[in-house]
Amino acid sequence: MEHWKDESCILWTGSSSQTPIVRFRAEAFTGESPLHEVGERCHLSYNMGGGKSRLVRNILSAHGFQEVESSSQYFNVMWTGPFQNQSVLKNLSGFQRINHFPKSGILGQKDLLYKNLRKLQQKQSNQRFDFLPETYVLPTEYQNFSRAILKDRGTWIVKPVASCEGRGIKLIDSLSQISKEDRVVVSKYISNPLLINGFKFDLRLYVLVTSYDPLVIYLYQEGITRFATAKYQLKEKTMSNKFMHLTNYSINKKSSSFVRCHIPNMDDYGSQWTMSAMLRYLKNNGKDTATLMSKIEDLVIKAIISAEGSIALSCKMNLAHKRNCFELYGFDVIIDENLKPWLLEINLSPSLGCDDVLNLKIKSNLMADTLTLVGVECKNPQQKNKAGGITSNNTVGQSKSRQFDEENFQWVNDQEEERRGGFVRIFPTQYTWERYSHLLTFKTMNQALDKYLYGDKPAGHEISKSVQQQHSEQYERKLPPLQQTMMQYQTQTIKSADVSKTCHQSPGKSIPEVGNRRNIARTSLCSEREAVPELGRRKSGNIVGTSFHTSRQVVSVVRGRKPVNYEEKCCRSGSKTVPEVEKRHGNIAQTCHHSGKKAGLDLWSRSPSGTKPKTLDTHIGSAGDKKKPPKMESARTECLWHQNEALLKKRSKEISNICDGFSSFYKQAFSEIKRL
Repeated sequence: MEHWKDESCILWTGSSSQTPIVRFRAEAFTGESPLHEVGERCHLSYNMGGGKSRLVRNILSAHGFQEVESSSQYFNVMWTGPFQNQSVLKNLSGFQRINHFPKSGILGQKDLLYKNLRKLQQKQSNQRFDFLPETYVLPTEYQNFSRAILKDRGTWIVKPVASCEGRGIKLIDSLSQISKEDRVVVSKYISNPLLINGFKFDLRLYVLVTSYDPLVIYLYQEGITRFATAKYQLKEKTMSNKFMHLTNYSINKKSSSFVRCHIPNMDDYGSQWTMSAMLRYLKNNGKDTATLMSKIEDLVIKAIISAEGSIALSCKMNLAHKRNCFELYGFDVIIDENLKPWLLEINLSPSLGCDDVLNLKIKSNLMADTLTLVGVECKNPQQKNKAGGITSNNTVGQSKSRQFDEENFQWVNDQEEERRGGFVRIFPTQYTWERYSHLLTFKTMNQALDKYLYGDKPAGHEISKSVQQQHSEQYERKLPPLQQTMMQYQTQTIKSADVSKTCHQSPGKSIPEVGNRRNIARTSLCSEREAVPELGRRKSGNIVGTSFHTSRQVVSVVRGRKPVNYEEKCCRSGSKTVPEVEKRHGNIAQTCHHSGKKAGLDLWSRSPSGTKPKTLDTHIGSAGDKKKPPKMESARTECLWHQNEALLKKRSKEISNICDGFSSFYKQAFSEIKRL
């Protein structure tokens, strides 16, 4: 067993006693001491696959992981969008983890979710599926919907099939308000929602599936309570008020009444609460929160089981190893005044944005616990072929023929249980197995796992009550406070805010190339603390990036087609910054020169043909100061004004010369790169 300087970030529970697993800790990137040893020592890396999650990047980087290009096969963790290349899945080694199962889109797409749940309900008529509002998928079920709305003149909510963040949602109460051709899902509006202080709210729950065969489901102990920003009233004149009827964060954050929580230890303040704070509030007001959470667990399990057959089959066909994939779902649930939960939708890639302390606290702990639970082994991805995968004999067919043996059952029972952190395993438990096992499509591995975990003991009423109470207590538990403020987090993460950092890795060395390949090209020249970046936006598919490192210096050159309507160049030396910004939109050009803390802005309007300037709109002032020119009340004032204008033009020429010098240097650097 190797000696580690800091063993707080590893767990010796891997596939062998010689392979530790990374124990991710939220405080590693929300605190002041990143835990780089584990990643740097084992040369661990991650692949964002085109994803843009700042939170995922930061927590992996804080543990010493390096980012690789999206096309690279050498990674420990891939965090990507919901639709992967199937060939990537087939060539994964046993230690590699990817954050989506094949065919997982059937849960995230609203029409398919409702169809699968309805199909499961028809097969199992003895099971209750009344957690779904009455729903119709248009245009195929338009006739059925028209009969329903004529029979019940109540309020219905319309959602586009493939949209998110509340886009395209509206309330209707007549058939004339919707078209026969619209591809939408129409559901009966929950008109009697449970209110807190007069406001409607819903819950964002986080559900983690680590395996579909056998099926293993976890529910995170903490979620987000999202409030509307206008007090609830169901009247005809208020139906168009999205701030009243919709609880989506992306909508309500635009309201002037939206209140963010920036108090570290406060979780029941503002327009978003933690789920645990909401449960404690309801409990203090005499509500049975244990029964409520049991009902929520019920709807989560049934929703996942509705897709179990399709996803498990796809895994058998496409995965080389059973533990390669995991999935973090975002369940949106609303509670009515009778304390009944209703499933609104399921998100495949729930938002991990952190723009206040409350979201940072919840999501940093969520991500640390997720990555720890799925078991990221400390293996150098450069040795991928030795571990099995692309060039090994460990093919998909051979993998499927292997038995899910006792070691793998132990992985679920002992090792996942040890690493689960804030996750609660809701399936299988002794109680949920007896209640839901008959709904499963693939039974062999599930039955074997249940027998391994619980033997032949039936789950009595007392056991189910005890488990329900334990879960309820965990859901009401308050998360510990963060070790840093939101300001510190934003300062710490500014470097990786909105650009991807791709990294080519070789044993002991890493060569990063910075740039978002879709629409941003970034060229940088770094020597210790000095930097000269050139930033330009270019159209997709026209960028070539090259980079090399010498000692602590980086020279990166990015070539691409000349920008169409936007170009930004910035020259930086030491603590002084001299940017030149040029925007062209039709007939307006804007140029700005900065040096130190002073700024001069020269803005003029051009004629459509681009002839000489007409009027001068702003003058030199302090940084950010944009004043209109003073009235020419005297010859002296006019003289001063023209002097300032002359000074600005002089400085513009000086800065232009500086930029030309850097341009020459870039050409030399690129020539050197080509020679190398």
